[in-house]
Parts: sequence; structure tokens; C-alpha cells
Amino acid sequence: MTSSASSPPDLVSALGAPPVLPSLESELDAYLLRPDLLPVHNRDRLHFWARTPKPQRLLHAEMAPVDSTLEVERDQATGTYTGERVEI
Repeated sequence: MTSSASSPPDLVSALGAPPVLPSLESELDAYLLRPDLLPVHNRDRLHFWARTPKPQRLLHAEMAPVDSTLEVERDQATGTYTGERVEI
């Protein structure tokens, strides 16, 4: 006569341990198939900052440095450094 007490260990060894964490495959499926569950789509955490339009700021540009190029001068025969030249 077999006892039912021996069945659960046989079942566990045949099927493996029960899952403790969700499988990566199910997480990947949820990530790819349900983008509405991503935190970026959580409308409860939206933040809005009040802004007053100032179109005059678009016309103001800070001074930028003059565009220039630094070229190294070398001796054509030896390749040694002879100086540099700045082109504006």
C-alpha cells in the first residue's frame, strides 16, 4: 500500500521547485506587450511647472567665441614640428 505522504516529494522532484520569482520571460513579455504599465506612462506622477512665455528671450544670444582653426606646421622632409598657425 502506498502512502500519499510520499507523493508530494516525488512531484516536487519531477516538476522542480515552485517559482519564487516571476520568470524573466514573463517580465519581458509584460515589458514589450504592455507599454502602458511602464512608469513613464504613469499619469499619477506627472509634474507640471508653470511657465510664462517670453518670446523676447529667443532674440537674445550670448556672445560666442570666434570660430577658429589651429593648424600644426611641420617640416615636409623630416616631419618635425615647426610651429602652429591659427586661422580665423
